Amino acid sequence: MTESTPRRYTGVRQRHSKGCAQAQACKCKWAFVAEAVHAGRRVQATGSGFSSAREASKARAAALADLQRHPVAKRGQTVAGYLASWLERKEATGSLRPSTARAYGSHVTLYLVPILGAVKLADLNVSHLDHLRDELRRTRPGMSAATTTRVFATLRSALRDAFRRGEITDDPTRRMERIKTTRPRVEVWQPADLGRFLDWAEMKGERLASVVEFAAMSGLRRGEVLGLRWVDVDLDRARLVVAQQAVRVGAEVLVGAPKTAAGEQRVVDLDAGTVARLRMWRARQEAERAEFGEAWQDFGLVFTWQDGRPLNADDLTKRFPKLIERFNEDRRLSLLAADAPERMTMMVKDPARMALIARCDALAGPPLSKQKFHALRHLQASLMLASGAPMALVSKRLGHSSIVLTANTYTHLLDGVGAQAATAAAALIPRRSAGVS
Repeated sequence: MTESTPRRYTGVRQRHSKGCAQAQACKCKWAFVAEAVHAGRRVQATGSGFSSAREASKARAAALADLQRHPVAKRGQTVAGYLASWLERKEATGSLRPSTARAYGSHVTLYLVPILGAVKLADLNVSHLDHLRDELRRTRPGMSAATTTRVFATLRSALRDAFRRGEITDDPTRRMERIKTTRPRVEVWQPADLGRFLDWAEMKGERLASVVEFAAMSGLRRGEVLGLRWVDVDLDRARLVVAQQAVRVGAEVLVGAPKTAAGEQRVVDLDAGTVARLRMWRARQEAERAEFGEAWQDFGLVFTWQDGRPLNADDLTKRFPKLIERFNEDRRLSLLAADAPERMTMMVKDPARMALIARCDALAGPPLSKQKFHALRHLQASLMLASGAPMALVSKRLGHSSIVLTANTYTHLLDGVGAQAATAAAALIPRRSAGVS
């Protein structure tokens, strides 16, 4: 090679130490520089300390391949670092509902970072996901499959964002083994159970009786009931619009859009009985407003306390099961009154409660099963399906994201409805004789 012939750039060079003659073969170490360009951005990787040009070239080729696979990701960026920046971007853009942001943050802090945080984002693979699943099983044996699925859903959302941004070239969650979950069977009251409870609660003067009845007859979610405003209710047309919900995030109550896009601004038709109850409730609320005067707090909400203060989630979540327990206790005392009135008199010192137990026919019959407030929404769905309403209509009324969710949740009906449907179907077939000999 002549002196005028330029050397071909290989990205590999020998780094001679001071005092090296360089005129003959030496043992100075070799180094490399690898560069790649992605979307107009130059990224670089370097290495040194190799004993030969061959070793440096081999290391450079591996580094160059790595740069091409992970062109944008910061060198050495960990899963913990990326998840932190991902959450910051999500919260900054306002694309998450407050409750979702809190759930994501909880999943990242409690599960993902402690188990996967130290792993480099570019190195994350299916084996790490298997390790996450195994560690959750080992360290949290009481965690349900549904909760585990939500943790992985958070990680999947983050990695899909990383893939979209070009920070990783592969999303391992696409190839992970699906976590098997079974949707719990929805158990609801029979219509007679709801009627007995409401009769007892009204005789008792329970303020939340109207809220319970409205939730059961409208199918609104708890947050949608709490956030319902009078401006969203049209009693003359017997309908309402679900425009917002009130959710509790930590100690703070936030008002925002309904849970799903399908649930937002949906129209819910009301039956005549519910409309009449709402008119009575509004008259009661106006009387309370006049009684409290300037001390009454006007939030424009339908369901409030006497002074206008909004109800919160705990008022419904905790109070409703306790009311069921109180109903069953009153029922037990009513049976005791028939068998041993003297003993019942000794146990109950409140004259008003004594009078209620004595005259409340709703206490006759079996005890009521334990229910959560959310079960009232399920009850409305079952009532609608039992009335013959199409699944698509029920799904739209509930604000489900898809009709599949509705069908999977309510694969069963109220007692006797299946038999009624079978009888009605059989009646469609013309036969000469009414019976079979």
